[in-house]
Amino acid sequence: MISLIRLINEMLVRFGLRFRKINQDDPVQISARIKALETINLKYYNINAILLITRNSFSIPVNIWPQIKGHFFYRSQICPKDNPFITKSRISYNPSPGGSIGRANLPFRSAFYASSAIDTAAIEACQEELRKTSKREFDLVIGMWELTKDIEAVIICHSEETQNVGTDMKEAVEAIEPLMHEGKTEEQFQAVLKANVFYSKQFSKKEIKNPHSYLFSALCANTIMNSKDPELSPESLWYPSVAYKYKGFNVLFKNQLIDNSELILSRVYHYRLNFDNPDSYPQISVIKEAARIDKDNLIW
Repeated sequence: MISLIRLINEMLVRFGLRFRKINQDDPVQISARIKALETINLKYYNINAILLITRNSFSIPVNIWPQIKGHFFYRSQICPKDNPFITKSRISYNPSPGGSIGRANLPFRSAFYASSAIDTAAIEACQEELRKTSKREFDLVIGMWELTKDIEAVIICHSEETQNVGTDMKEAVEAIEPLMHEGKTEEQFQAVLKANVFYSKQFSKKEIKNPHSYLFSALCANTIMNSKDPELSPESLWYPSVAYKYKGFNVLFKNQLIDNSELILSRVYHYRLNFDNPDSYPQISVIKEAARIDKDNLIW
């Protein structure tokens, strides 16, 4: 029944009976559209419908932020207790992902998620198990990945809630908004700003009723990371970590960076996390570091 409702909604949008095209330079129309979108139940919409709605509503925000080589990023995977993974491929991206929708990835689309700090990566890795089970202790393998070239990054930063937790988010907004204003009238700027705020709220939403709650943010990330514009080629996407209460950042990288050895595994750790409750900051302890990385093998 849900699949049928999704198909019907797609047809209604496709034939202009719902969410027809608006003037994307008019902030009043943008505000009205956002208000309507925030009331729909995404459970009853499929990817095609949301893609059509997006094209009829506003452009995807692309706020470029330079990412300098030499920075480290952290990717974490839950492993069996006292039994860390022994291959690099096991802690890299999954080349054959499943059909679930994530905050920044579509079904069956491989994605390399990492975080800007090691504790953010560790906390993020435990979230699904914390939600679904009563488990509170986790062993993790955490890889430290080094960026070996300068790249262009896109940062999602216009949610007011995420700007008030002591990170660099406010500074990012202050640096980006003058660039957003270039070549635009005040009305056009306000329209673009409203779209930025809408998408930032989608990336930072806490209440996830079902996987389709991620549709807007997942489609936004997919559009940015797969841009065909030769003048726009971001290779990473930054957005605040909901699991770490916006105090850290998650980063989505193009898989090609790993394939081309431009994001390389530098060190690997075995960690253990203990949570008093799902919303608490865990006790974090390092068990050991891998002695060396030998091609695809992790030598403990």
